Amino acid sequence: MSDQVAVLRRGRLVQCGSPAALFERPVTRFVGEFLGESNFLRGRVVACSDGLVSYETKGHRFEAVGGLARPGETLLFMLRPQRVEIGRLEPSSPNKLRGELIEWAYRGSEALCKFRTEVGEIQVAHPVWRSELRLNAGETTWLAWGREATVTVLDDSPEDVLN
Repeated sequence: MSDQVAVLRRGRLVQCGSPAALFERPVTRFVGEFLGESNFLRGRVVACSDGLVSYETKGHRFEAVGGLARPGETLLFMLRPQRVEIGRLEPSSPNKLRGELIEWAYRGSEALCKFRTEVGEIQVAHPVWRSELRLNAGETTWLAWGREATVTVLDDSPEDVLN
């Protein structure tokens, strides 16, 4: 157990901070992947105002809090599976997608679900202990997340590195 963690890559310090800070706000794709499951969306910034960034990916528009961005810029956004909610009714959130359940794995208090969407595969850590929603492979449902759930990260994953 530690109150500070340093993440090194190829002998270089990538990020240092509390475990919670590194998990919730990684600065690079490497740190985000190293510390747990992550979804990544590459998007083109379409607007920035009042601390919100609106971005578009594959014809869908989403919103994120903060970050330094300029309209027209392409950024990589990270979304933890624990921050995505699923439901049968269309949510009011601006960040929503329809998804078809491909597979899921029971992990005790949650099920890690993989959905096929129009923007790519999205993983969701669905808490089974507090939800009566049960899905079968092939079923379609809504996925949604809050503006604060998305983190802008530096894409530091060179193509020559195997995951």
